[in-house]
Formats: sequence, C-alpha cells, structure tokens
Amino acid sequence: MKTKFYFLLSAVLLLAPLSAALTHREKQCENQDVIVWKTIIEPNQPLVMHRHDHRRVVVALTDVDLLVKNDRGQSHRLIMKRGTARILLPDRPKELHCDINQSHHPMEVMVIEFKK
Repeated sequence: MKTKFYFLLSAVLLLAPLSAALTHREKQCENQDVIVWKTIIEPNQPLVMHRHDHRRVVVALTDVDLLVKNDRGQSHRLIMKRGTARILLPDRPKELHCDINQSHHPMEVMVIEFKK
C-alpha cells in the first residue's frame, strides 16, 4: 500500500512542473460590467478555439507576438510591446478564433472584457 502511495506521489511531483508551463487563463475578478483574466500562452501553444461577444481591452504584460487564426482559415498578427494596451472589437457573429504565441518566451496579457 505504501509503495503505491509513494509511486503516485512521485508521479504527481514529477508532472507538477509540466503543468505550470501550460497555456492557461487565470480569472482575476468579475462584476456585473466586466470580467478580468490573465492569459499565459507558452511558445507555439495555441489557446483553444473561442470567441468574444463584447469589446475588450488587452494589456501586454510581456512583449506580444500572436498569430490569431479564425475558423474560416483567415489569420492576422497581433503585436504589442510590454506595457501597452489595445481595445479589441467583438468577434464576428458565429466566428471562432485561436491565439498562437509566435515568440520564444511565455506571453502574458491581462484581458478586461466588457459584458455589454
């Protein structure tokens, strides 16, 4: 029994550093007007296909070089310097997109999305 426990514990401890290096979102706060999250995208890792129904402000916490690809095969680049902000419009109806970090470092942005 102890052997199985230690084996499982060893596996969790070995895999823990890998999970820290995955692309993910961290919710910061939310109220009736906005939702705020931090997005971390590792090099060459895409965010899953998603959409934004409302305007949002993106604040670059690191230099940003994103390839934004939609589900219709179109793409564009979003390039920002650390410490800058951009206002982005809602996505087109029924259109999905994914964001792919084109740099060699983890990319971090803070996103403030309006709910209306």
